[in-house]
Amino acid sequence: MGKRNSYIARKPCGCITMACVDNPEHKRETAKEVAKAIRLGETIDRVTAEYVRANWLCPYHRRKATTKEVMARLKEA
Repeated sequence: MGKRNSYIARKPCGCITMACVDNPEHKRETAKEVAKAIRLGETIDRVTAEYVRANWLCPYHRRKATTKEVMARLKEA
């Protein structure tokens, strides 16, 4: 198995807010998640899975969003 690539979404501050593995078997689900992030105004990058693991936590934002906050963001998009 070679290196796996992932799509990530970032906030303007650089925080990773979403990551999904670029797996051809799940291309429809991946496309939906990437589209949601684009609607939220986030930047999309394609990186290695190792990069995601090493950079998941933002040094500036430690608190995770609540479900209510996430749903409110999705309704705005």
